[in-house]
Amino acid sequence: MGYPTLRFRLLWILCAGTVLSVSNESAAWGSKKPATLEFYATRTKRSRTNPATRPRPYPGPLTDYFAQGRVTDTYNSRVELTTTRDPASHRTDSCKIRRVKDTFSEAIGYGVDEGMRPRLQDLAYIASPSYDPYRIRAASPVAISFTSHPMCEVDADDLRVMLSTTSRAPRMPSELAISKINTFVKRYNTLRARSLSGNKDAQVDLKHLWSHFMGCLAYVESLGDADAPRSDTLARKYAPTNYERPRGVNFYYDPGQPIESALNIGLFQFAPGSGGNIQSCIRSWNKTNPACAVPTNAPASEMIRVLGSARQAFNSFCGANMIINTFYVQANTTSAYNTSPHNTLPNGRLKAPSDRCVSLHVRSGRSYNHFGPFHNSTGLNLEKLMTCAASF
Repeated sequence: MGYPTLRFRLLWILCAGTVLSVSNESAAWGSKKPATLEFYATRTKRSRTNPATRPRPYPGPLTDYFAQGRVTDTYNSRVELTTTRDPASHRTDSCKIRRVKDTFSEAIGYGVDEGMRPRLQDLAYIASPSYDPYRIRAASPVAISFTSHPMCEVDADDLRVMLSTTSRAPRMPSELAISKINTFVKRYNTLRARSLSGNKDAQVDLKHLWSHFMGCLAYVESLGDADAPRSDTLARKYAPTNYERPRGVNFYYDPGQPIESALNIGLFQFAPGSGGNIQSCIRSWNKTNPACAVPTNAPASEMIRVLGSARQAFNSFCGANMIINTFYVQANTTSAYNTSPHNTLPNGRLKAPSDRCVSLHVRSGRSYNHFGPFHNSTGLNLEKLMTCAASF
C-alpha cells in the first residue's frame, strides 16, 4: 500500500513544479516594462513553437523587428509600433513584401532592410539649367546605404553651421541633445565598423539600431497623437470620398507651411503632392517594387491613399529613403556648403566622396532633409528624438 502513495506524491511534486514554472513565466511576460530586446526575442521564438500562435514574419533568422518595436514601444510607454493594424488598404502594402504583415514595426523593418542596400539616388529632377541646389555633379557618385559612411560627431560649432542657412539662423539644441547625438553616433560607428568586418551579431544590432531610431522618429513625427479627433476631421476634409483613415495613420495640417506641403500624412508625415519631396521616394520605390509602381505624376487623391495606407509600407520605405537622400547629398556634393564641416580639408578642398562622414542634423537648404526634428525645428524635438534614439 505504501508504494502507490509514494509514487502519487512524486507525481504531484513534479506537476506542481511545472505549474509554478509556467506561472512565473506568464507573470514575467505580463509585466509592464521588460527591459531588453533579448527578452522579447526569446518570447517571440518560443511562441513560434506553439501551433496555436501565428508565427511572426522575419526578414532573416536573427533580425527581429517586431521585438525591437516592443522595446521602442516600452520606452515611449505606448504600443503603437506593435499593435495589430487594419487589413491592407492599398496595393503598396501587399506588393510582394512578405515582411510587412500587420504592425508598423514590421513596416519600419522593411524600410530599414531596403536602406541597407547601397543605391544611387535620383535627385536630378530638383535641378534645372539655372538652379542646382545641392551641386551633385560628381561624374561617378557613390552609392549610399545605412552602412556606407561613418557619421560625424558634432559639437555646438558644427551644429551652428549645419543648422543654419543663408536666410535662417540655427535653432540651437541643448547640451543634453548634443550629448545624445554623439551617443547615438558613437554607437552607430562602432556597430558599422564591426559589421563591415563581418561580425554577424553587429550586423543584426546595426539593423536594430536603425529600427529603433526610425521608431523613435515615428513617435516624434506622428504616433504621439495619430488617432486624435483632428486626424479624422482632416481625413474627411481632404481625402477621397471612398477613403477611411486607418487607425494609427496621422493626418496633420501645418498652416505655417506652403499650401502644397501643409497637409502631412502617416508615420513619417509626407505631403500628398507627387511633385514635392516625395518624388525622390516614388522613383526609388518604383525601382524596388516595379510590380506596384506609384505613378510619378499621381494626383493628390491617389497619394493620400498611398501615404495613408493601413500598413504604411510605402510611408516607412520613404522615411528611410529620405535619410538616404540626406546622406547622398552630403557624400556627393561638390560644395562645402552642402556637407559637414568635417569633410573640408585644410586646403579648402573637399574629401573624396567615399571618405566623408555624414550627419542627420542639417537644414534642408543645405541637404535633402525632410525631418524637422533633425534640425530642431521646434527647439525641443531634436532632444526628444535623440534621447529616445540613444536609449538603444
